[in-house]
Formats: sequence, structure tokens, C-alpha cells
Amino acid sequence: MRISVILSVAALLLLTVVGCAQLRANIKSVIKVEVYNEAGGTYGYVSVSLIDESGKAKYSQNVNERGVTIFEGVEAGTYGFEVRNVNGVKLDIISPESVSVRVGRTTSVELKVRRATPGQGLES
Repeated sequence: MRISVILSVAALLLLTVVGCAQLRANIKSVIKVEVYNEAGGTYGYVSVSLIDESGKAKYSQNVNERGVTIFEGVEAGTYGFEVRNVNGVKLDIISPESVSVRVGRTTSVELKVRRATPGQGLES
């Protein structure tokens, strides 16, 4: 009898741990990105991509005229950035290089980029 109680408690604990892990995996996060140029002015109408640890663009969207966008439903993890202007020119990221996103949290990022120089061509 004692063994069956211990096994039942152990099984219940295991199901609880697995259930919590599954629940955490389903809770998404939010990232608010504000894009600025090197002089500190807002940089609107660019596209921002969140790059996952394997180097792939996981989420992409455009910022508004004030340089702001909000990514909703983001999985927890560490993301780098890629920013392109309206002509598709990739802009240099000054800071930060990456952001760590925690489960169910809202993270704000002030992303500073270097303006494209005239004549700069498209980069892949």
C-alpha cells in the first residue's frame, strides 16, 4: 500500500511538472521596439526583424512614423535584430546587439541604428 501511495504521489508530481512546462511553452511575450538613429532622433518607416539564435528571421514588421512597433506573441528566447530602410537597404545596428525575452513578459528595446549612406546598395 505504501509503495502505491508513493508511486501515485510521484506520478502526480511528474504530471504537474510536465503540465507547467507545457503551460510555460504556450505563454507568449511582447517586445516593444523603438528605432533611433545615431543622433538620437526617431527612425520611422523601417522594417525590423527579430533574428533567432539559428540566424533566421523569426518575426518581422514595419515601424510607424514615430519609429515604434510592437511584436506580440513572441516565444521566449534571445533575438538579434535586422533593420532595413524603405529601399531595402540593411542598416547597421549600433546597440543593442540582442535582447533576451522571458516567458509572458513585455520587453522594451531602444534600438539605435546608423543611417544608410547615399549610394549604399542592397545587401542580403
